Amino acid sequence: DLTDSTVMTVVREELGLGCVAQLPGHPKGMEAKFNIAKLLDIEINSVNKFKQKTGMFIPASA
Repeated sequence: DLTDSTVMTVVREELGLGCVAQLPGHPKGMEAKFNIAKLLDIEINSVNKFKQKTGMFIPASA
């Protein structure tokens, strides 16, 4: 249930999506964003920019 914060905390931990309260050993920041983008198969601008700046990503138009 999306409105149950306890259930959603467990789901986010299991899927590696990070949590509102940063817990030791769980994804934080960009790592959580990478996991969300991969899991949902969506483009996240900050993830794409990070990949471009680090050479992890080559634009399709290149």
